[in-house]
Amino acid sequence: MTGRGASGAAAAVRHLLWSLAVALLVLALCEGGLRLAGFYGVTPARPPTWMDGETYELWQRSTEALGVDLSDVTDLEGWRWDPVTRWALKPNVDIAARNIFLDPARADTVWRLTTNSRGYRTPEFDDTASDGRLRVLVLGDSNSMGWLLDDEDAYPRRLEGHLEDLLNSPVEVINLAVGGYTSFSVKDLFFREALNLDPDALVISCGANDGQMMSTSDADYANRPPPSPDGLAGRLGRLRLTALLRRLLPSGEERLVPRVDPESYGANLDAVGVAARARGIPVVFLKVCCCKEGYNEKLDEAARRHRIPVVTAAEGMSVAMAQPEVRQKYSSLIGEIDGWYSLEEKKADFSLLFYFRDQCHLNPLGAELTAAALAGSLAAELGKGAAP
Repeated sequence: MTGRGASGAAAAVRHLLWSLAVALLVLALCEGGLRLAGFYGVTPARPPTWMDGETYELWQRSTEALGVDLSDVTDLEGWRWDPVTRWALKPNVDIAARNIFLDPARADTVWRLTTNSRGYRTPEFDDTASDGRLRVLVLGDSNSMGWLLDDEDAYPRRLEGHLEDLLNSPVEVINLAVGGYTSFSVKDLFFREALNLDPDALVISCGANDGQMMSTSDADYANRPPPSPDGLAGRLGRLRLTALLRRLLPSGEERLVPRVDPESYGANLDAVGVAARARGIPVVFLKVCCCKEGYNEKLDEAARRHRIPVVTAAEGMSVAMAQPEVRQKYSSLIGEIDGWYSLEEKKADFSLLFYFRDQCHLNPLGAELTAAALAGSLAAELGKGAAP
């Protein structure tokens, strides 16, 4: 190459590098501007590394719908990415997290999230049950996990004592629920792990998250797992610029699909019901969700097909609170919850006695009454055994 040719090539390389540097600077300034402008609300400067771009958008939309910022969900450091279920809880977590639905100025707004060595919010357990101890597995979403509640206030932990009183026998309740899980997640966990844990009975509670809209369904996500969010694609997916481009793309909303559509929701419950019955394992469906239209009906249909009892938390709580002795028993807890809200809030929404402000997640009283109602149905099933 002649001197002039070499000089020209070097100039072209310098021009290319300079153009790339300018382009990167412009992109960085745009990204910084979007963050300063509060695009997607006030969010963490560094989104959790376990979130891929699609998951990040979902959690952003979900927290916006709840009227809070994603940065207020301080338990997120206790989660991890999962190539099948999108996310899971980290093992051996012990976090003091903020209750996003209570006044942060109060001292009692912190709840504690702990997990065992397997990454579940339950005490350590062996693969097989101890001799003479009945084993009940709970699979579900955030209400079953006990989101916003201390470990001992989540209904699976309360369920253990209620069952022991009714059956006069030692009971072990293992909580395998994870916040944000759908019927697909529950079905996957059921076949992958729960069936290997020697259960005597199962509680299944899901549906609130199945209707969430994402660019891929849960089944497609699991069949074609994306690269880890720690990789380049995952990091790019969490940029505000990426989120803006997704919103600006034509017909972007039309490409969103339910994580699990109603028909698939019913099919997932069917799969669990058939497999459990084949092994003689009693199942109880627990209905505690803010489901979109069509999902509750599919749960009821699956329950009828497989003769599975359904416990509806709202009905159980209403029946319990109609009894003077129950109100007296929980008078102290009722008084504590009563102090969380203003008089205007309580007059406008009676459900605050049982739920947090989102009208979906059980508070300590709601979890306790749900556990009591669920225990009665489970005790009946365990007493008669699964039908052949």
